[in-house]
Amino acid sequence: MNRFRSFIVITIILTSALSASSPAASQTASPVTLTDKQQKVLDYMLDDWNKQMRITGVDLAMQNVGGQYSPDDRYAIGVFLRNNPRLHRTLRTYGWETAALTPTEKLMARIVSRAEREHQSSPTREDFARNLDVSPVAVTDALKMLERFGIMRPDPAVKGLGYRMVQDRYEDWEGAMRITFMNHRVQVEGEKPFEVF
Repeated sequence: MNRFRSFIVITIILTSALSASSPAASQTASPVTLTDKQQKVLDYMLDDWNKQMRITGVDLAMQNVGGQYSPDDRYAIGVFLRNNPRLHRTLRTYGWETAALTPTEKLMARIVSRAEREHQSSPTREDFARNLDVSPVAVTDALKMLERFGIMRPDPAVKGLGYRMVQDRYEDWEGAMRITFMNHRVQVEGEKPFEVF
């Protein structure tokens, strides 16, 4: 019986040590408490996700709810979604990234992901602006948020001019029921816009 208890204690210690040193544990943020206005956006999203095929993201939900929202508000809601995958089956099925990222950020992540999979050079800020037909400011803002969420990072091989995915799972994002970096925005006459998978 004493050996069994020792075995259990050692197993618990090893499991705790391994999980604390994992990349996922190091990325886990402290618990996020949403403000009232952020909670209103989350409630809108959860209601929307209960409709068939809906996966409206944070940026569109903020627009539909109305009011003044900052990138910090979107980030807080995104981190809340990342830390609470049991909140809704949509998060477990499609990933928090699908809801947290803007369409431009998703396109940028897809470009970098493809470049890595196909062993191409990493895209630069200028590449993003030209390929997506967006302003340099929009590129800078999107890169900041992708870095902040821990999805992309500057590529040290090209001295911060190019970008790479932070985790291998983002390099191979495609697969059954994984739409991490894609979805479609729909506008039906007389309704607020929404997103579907």
